[in-house]
Amino acid sequence: MSVFEVRLPCRRSNSRIVRHLFALLCIVAALVTPLLYAQHTTTAQIEQPNIILIFTDDLENHTDILGTMPNLQQFFVQGGMTFENGLVPISLCCPSRVSMFTGQYAHHHDVVKNTPPDGGFAKVWQQDVEKDMFAPRLQAAGYRTALMGKYMNGYPLGSDPLYVPEGWDEWHVSQGGVNYYNYKLVENGKAVRYREAPEDYLTDVLTRKAVSFIEENSANVTPAPFFLELSVYAPHGPATPAPRHADLFPDLTAPRGPSFNEEDVSDKPKRLQFPLLTEAEIAEIDAFYRDRVRTMQAVDEMIGQLMTTLTATGQLDNTYLFFTSDNGYHQGEHRIAKGKQSPYEESVQVPMFIAGPGVPAGVTRLEPVSTIDFAPTFLDLAGLDPVASMDGRSLLPLLTTAQPVTNWRTAVLFEKLGSSEEPVTAAGLTEEDLQSPDDPNSGILVHSIGTLAEIEAVNLPRFAGLHTDRYSYIAYGDGKIELYDLWTDPFQLENMAASAPAELLATFARQIDALSSCAGPSCRIADTFALPGQPGVTMTPSATATETATATPLPTETPTPSATPTETATATATPTTTETGTATPTVTTEPTATEVGTATMTPVPATATVTPSATITPLPGTTPTPTPTATVTVTVTPTLTATATPTVVATATVVGIGTPVPTPTKSTSESKQLYLPIIVQQ
Repeated sequence: MSVFEVRLPCRRSNSRIVRHLFALLCIVAALVTPLLYAQHTTTAQIEQPNIILIFTDDLENHTDILGTMPNLQQFFVQGGMTFENGLVPISLCCPSRVSMFTGQYAHHHDVVKNTPPDGGFAKVWQQDVEKDMFAPRLQAAGYRTALMGKYMNGYPLGSDPLYVPEGWDEWHVSQGGVNYYNYKLVENGKAVRYREAPEDYLTDVLTRKAVSFIEENSANVTPAPFFLELSVYAPHGPATPAPRHADLFPDLTAPRGPSFNEEDVSDKPKRLQFPLLTEAEIAEIDAFYRDRVRTMQAVDEMIGQLMTTLTATGQLDNTYLFFTSDNGYHQGEHRIAKGKQSPYEESVQVPMFIAGPGVPAGVTRLEPVSTIDFAPTFLDLAGLDPVASMDGRSLLPLLTTAQPVTNWRTAVLFEKLGSSEEPVTAAGLTEEDLQSPDDPNSGILVHSIGTLAEIEAVNLPRFAGLHTDRYSYIAYGDGKIELYDLWTDPFQLENMAASAPAELLATFARQIDALSSCAGPSCRIADTFALPGQPGVTMTPSATATETATATPLPTETPTPSATPTETATATATPTTTETGTATPTVTTEPTATEVGTATMTPVPATATVTPSATITPLPGTTPTPTPTATVTVTVTPTLTATATPTVVATATVVGIGTPVPTPTKSTSESKQLYLPIIVQQ
């Protein structure tokens, strides 16, 4: 049996027929996909489960690339948990990878660039950073560990070209600079060359090695739990696709969100006030974007092969899968043609998905998380004690429920360290500088595309930022400040630092100072704080929402009697501070369906809008204030076939003091194309 992946982007089309066909297929996919994973979900944590990490290179979160990947959509988006506010601690390859391995912020491990003396593998070696990584601990606990693909920039050292770090049983890692073809891998202490044959395509080689690793481990009489990291090069430049994907998506263009070629950048730092991109530059951005998308198709096939192998070997129900990137990437947003290490969402926010036993399928979480949380999560899954040197937190409390959790952090830190304060000039650049993962000018932000003499680029000053579920606060080394309300301005078009309340700015300034110098346990104190203007909200546990749906059968269906679904959604939030204002709590629901009465059915998910009323209860000695309104929008997608637009009312109690301060509802104007996979069995 083979599986054909029909890639159908659910996006606007000029053809009414095509548009209707896409809509129908997307509806069917949305209904069928959750059923494919229900059999793989258990409620109890498994002792020492397998762990697989797929680690991409230069993949931003705000992109349509993910929508072209049906296996990722099926197994991660529909079958796992999405972390909408997943960040990297530093948006640069080598430092970010060190942070993932150690669970430490960049200022803690002090590897802050891709090359010596401030970074690269040479700095890792000199400072003996590998002793703080998770792999030796997993290996000591009985795990069979494997790393395949990219390790970090500057590996290996010329003095020891076949070096294999402690803690790895299987080591198949790129030697020196990495290409999609014509490269060497250090394979367990031996150098193996791969050339230009179609089967030498790097992503495919890693896929075959991963499948063999899983099959061989499962064939043992008593298979050991395993950790497998697949560190792919895609979609990093030069973004060479496999031959079978080279002609895909001929008309695809880079996403044209509101920040693309931003109309007004006068509120941005002077160095980022580039002129508008030209049509020629935009055309080159689109061409590079198409190649980046094409390289990710082999990664998507890798995901499919992994799931097939895990199923065939009986390991799927005992395996957690993680998917993320080392940093994001610009493709024309804010007039930045390409690059990373900006403080904006395109650079610091990355895709982050986790699937596995007990992980609620199809859930999106808004809590701020970071790749520094991966190492403590791996250890926690393995049943190991936390390590004091790690700055991150285990994600396990978030993975075991679809409900809000208490005592989670308020913000994560992102940084840019060790950079030159001087602007980058065209005279100091080479084409290799702009594409190689080991380039000396890593992290530059390029405006213009063309000949080297025409290139405009900058290397921003040092900065530190805080990212909550709502705000992005950026403090530069030269004293400049940026603040964005991501609920009302998700594309970061309006810097509100000049108009923000002084108390809010003071809180961010205080906490960023604490987080920028934290290490270990002190980070987990400094990242949790109360924000002024965001009151604590308690949703009464008894607040329930019941909806009734009436449905219509498709022409080929027979109406099923007694199929009026009733859903109950319980909303709970925990107060973090006592403030004045309008509450905008985040509510996650897990609807359950029961059958009552008679209804006709059609495969369309129900959508529920919850509008709770908020009552202000003044503290003793204060004057009652006007009653604000808290509006929460909850989308309920039950696993049933029904069409409904119910109205649900819940009651919230808000405790406040003084005069309410209006708090805007989180914006839903952000336009993202939805792609859903259609899987055809043959």
